[in-house]
Formats: sequence, C-alpha cells, structure tokens
Amino acid sequence: MRYCKRCGSSTVWKRASGVAEPEAVSASPASKPEPPLALSPAPEPATLSAPKSAAPQANRRKHVRAKVNFAACIRIPGSDDDIVECEDISRGGLRFKSRRRYREKTLIKVAAPFSPGSPAVFVSAQIVRSEEIEGQKLFRYGAAYVK
Repeated sequence: MRYCKRCGSSTVWKRASGVAEPEAVSASPASKPEPPLALSPAPEPATLSAPKSAAPQANRRKHVRAKVNFAACIRIPGSDDDIVECEDISRGGLRFKSRRRYREKTLIKVAAPFSPGSPAVFVSAQIVRSEEIEGQKLFRYGAAYVK
C-alpha cells in the first residue's frame, strides 16, 4: 500500500513491467488506473487555465487510509444492528456504506471487521460526514473514533 497524491487515498502499487508510453495514460477523470511503482512521481500535466475546483484538495488527514473490503457492524441504542460495507479505515476512523440514514454528529458503536457469530469488539465513534450515493439507494458515511 502506498499513498497516491493523484486520488488522495492509499492504493496497491505494482512494479511496472516496462516503460510506460505517454499516450497510453488516460487523462479521463472517470477512470483511475493503478499507478505503477516508480522511484519518482509522474510529472503533472501543464494546465494554465484549469478552474480551481478541478485541482486536487490537500490531504488534511492525520492518518493514512487503507482501502478495505469487509463488513462492519454499527450499533445505536434503541435500534437493530446495521451490518455495513466498510470502504477504508485508518487509526482515526473509517468510511462505510449503509442503506440506513444517520445524521451527522450521531454517536455510534462500531465493530470492524465484523463477522456474524464471532465475538466483536465495539468502539465509540461519531458520524462526521454523510452523503447520498446517487442511484444506489445507499449512503456513504465517515466516522471518527471517539476517546
């Protein structure tokens, strides 16, 4: 896993099998190919009139995120447990997708990774970010661990 400045998350890098052709790299924002492992960063394309909104935002996170693909369990008093899909995790929190709607600043208990029937360790967290995923009837949440 290595931090990618282009997409702003940790990704799996592989050694390139040869020299990359400049025209083989797609500049389309819809596709994010895995970057090859390199000793020096790839040069950024020169854009003189790019709008500020297109520029990547600075990483303000204290801890590096690791992409994951496992289940987590969200527990709120007075409600059934919610088994969710965890997208990434770090020392400071996690990001997950759920069909349920949670309000920002909601205090939750989370167990990640979670496997039904196995003992689970729940820790306190707070929803700090939420967004609806268009066309999927899902919501994406960011939760920060609470001490």
